[in-house]
This record gives sequence, structure tokens and C-alpha cells, in this order.
Amino acid sequence: MSSIDLQTNNLLKESIHFFTHEEVTISLDPPQLIIGPLVDGRIMKEKAFYDFQQLLRRMCFLEVEGEEIIIYEDDDPATKRLKMQMRANREKVRRAKAKKA
Repeated sequence: MSSIDLQTNNLLKESIHFFTHEEVTISLDPPQLIIGPLVDGRIMKEKAFYDFQQLLRRMCFLEVEGEEIIIYEDDDPATKRLKMQMRANREKVRRAKAKKA
């Protein structure tokens, strides 16, 4: 394993540790992440990793499709208010740019 691969591996482990507060083991064959001790059996395969990404995007308000800010039914009221405010602010910016042009 080259030093770049090792650095990437460590960066990925640190990144996932930041969110899970658990040690992470990366398996390449089969491709999966093992969260915590192997005996606990918390294995994240590709589908679960995609779900994990989506969850992080929602938590950080990054679930943007193009310019759209998505408001989900199960978002809590405070999150819905923030997203609606973000939509309104984007609309104000669009109008101001159009007026300026």
C-alpha cells in the first residue's frame, strides 16, 4: 500500500469516526466498513453507506438537487422553517440579480 493510499484510508477512517464516534475498519474484499469491534457485527455495506451519505446530507442541509432545497415531511419544524427561509433568501437573491441585469 502506497503512502497516498494509507493517507486516504486514514482520512476516511477519521471522517467516519467524526460522525460515529467509533473506530472504523475498511474492508476491500468484500467492500464494506466495520463500525466498532468486529464481534459487534456492525457492518456497513454499499447500500447502507449510501443511506449514511443521504442522512449526513440531510443533517447538514446539503441534500440539494440543482438549485432546489428539499423539504421532507419528516423534517422537524425548526428544520422546515430554516429550509423555507433558505428558499425565500434564494428567491430574493434571484430577483435582485434579475433587477440588476
